[in-house]
Amino acid sequence: TRIKQRLALYHGIVPIYMQFSNDAEETFSRALKLLLSKGHLHEGQHVTLVQSGAQPIWREESTHHIQVREVHE
Repeated sequence: TRIKQRLALYHGIVPIYMQFSNDAEETFSRALKLLLSKGHLHEGQHVTLVQSGAQPIWREESTHHIQVREVHE
């Protein structure tokens, strides 16, 4: 996708496409499992997870989630 191509230009960013859920917790769990399976994360590391809604941040209808978690397999 175009967004994945743009993100690849940033240092330290490894864009990975995955299916999102309407439930942020489910999406974050899927993301962690995917990153663990690809060897991008390891037990005990900390990771910042960001999920942005379809609308721009300044719109009231938007849903945005940011979490910092310790990785557990």
